[in-house]
Amino acid sequence: MEPSMYLYNREKEAFIKIDRVNSKDVAFIVIPEEKKVIIWHGKESSRITQYKAGMKVTSLISEKQLYGFKHEVLKEGEEPEDLRDFLERNFGKRDLTQEEIAQKDRKLVQSKVERISKKYKEHEEPITSPRPAIDGPKEPEERQRGNEGEDTPIPVQAPVEAGESLSDDKPKPAEASIDDEIKKMATRIGSDSSESRATAFEKKNLTSDEREVMDEVKREQLKTDNLLNVEQVKILDQEKQEKLKQLESERIKKLEEEKGKVARMEEDRVTKEREFLENKLRKEKEAMMQERKALQEKLKEEEKKRQLQLEREREEREARKQEKMDFEMRKIDLRMKIRGEGVDYIPSPAENEQILYRIEDGKAVRCDTKVITSGMAYLLDMDDRVITWYGRDASLEDQFFTSEIAKLLEGKRDSSVDVVNIE
Repeated sequence: MEPSMYLYNREKEAFIKIDRVNSKDVAFIVIPEEKKVIIWHGKESSRITQYKAGMKVTSLISEKQLYGFKHEVLKEGEEPEDLRDFLERNFGKRDLTQEEIAQKDRKLVQSKVERISKKYKEHEEPITSPRPAIDGPKEPEERQRGNEGEDTPIPVQAPVEAGESLSDDKPKPAEASIDDEIKKMATRIGSDSSESRATAFEKKNLTSDEREVMDEVKREQLKTDNLLNVEQVKILDQEKQEKLKQLESERIKKLEEEKGKVARMEEDRVTKEREFLENKLRKEKEAMMQERKALQEKLKEEEKKRQLQLEREREEREARKQEKMDFEMRKIDLRMKIRGEGVDYIPSPAENEQILYRIEDGKAVRCDTKVITSGMAYLLDMDDRVITWYGRDASLEDQFFTSEIAKLLEGKRDSSVDVVNIE
């Protein structure tokens, strides 16, 4: 499974897979082989984004089912060299910072110095005794004495391999390599090229022994210069490390301050939200209490009205009951009064004639109105049929008079009258 890179989209609330990232982003790099999720902070990313990314890494692990994966935080420019190569290999190169460029240049210089020193050590010849100082060129005189057969000191030389010449004018392969490296180093550290050419021209006029001595002196001088350069690089590295430590401590302090600020902001937000909810709850509770009190007062008022209504209905029932009892006691007297007066004053209607009577004081009074009222009792005489009608508000006496008159009419007309009572 290949490594992948994700960005968290706050609007969609989802992780989006990407293959490039800039310094303003905070990305999640999933490395399945190492079972690791790296939270990569761009150098221009905000603290809030970094803080929220640390909270979302568990969501990414859960959503992608990365069980057993661990996570760590790395900042742009502070990645280990192997991890930086890994990211460049999988997700492309990015722009290096000034500190990374200086660090790479310093490592390159150190590697070149070590490689040159190693070459010098490999081609360096053992020194058995200190060599005398050279006063000046004596090549012609020594060559002349050598031709005359005098004893001359033989310089120590490296063993000659097959196919190589014994001539002193031809430089050895090791010496040629050292000369080239010396020239390169002189050019790299800013030496004057004219001086190098003059030194090379001077070496042509020296013997092999003198050239060896000169090379030995230059090697020693170059070793000293390399040591000085290494010490200077170490001092610069120490100063750089101290500066980086100071910057790191300042960054950690600033991060702690930022975290404290975020924590205070979160605490203030929670406090304000709690106060808002408490005020809202208190207002809602007060409104509910007022509504409950109003409902209780309304219920009390309705209960009071209902009790008054029940009291009135009870009084009305008692009054009607008493009225009926009084009426029952007077019913015999009223019946005697009706029978004493009789119904002879009510004529028989002609065929198909209808006569309407209104009962007043125990007598049937003829009326021609077509409108009847609810407080009266009426009698409709149709000869062979008599209809009585009681109004809702008619008195008990009027109702009794109406029914008694109808019965008398029925008896007078030989029971040929059909009496119908309508209330």
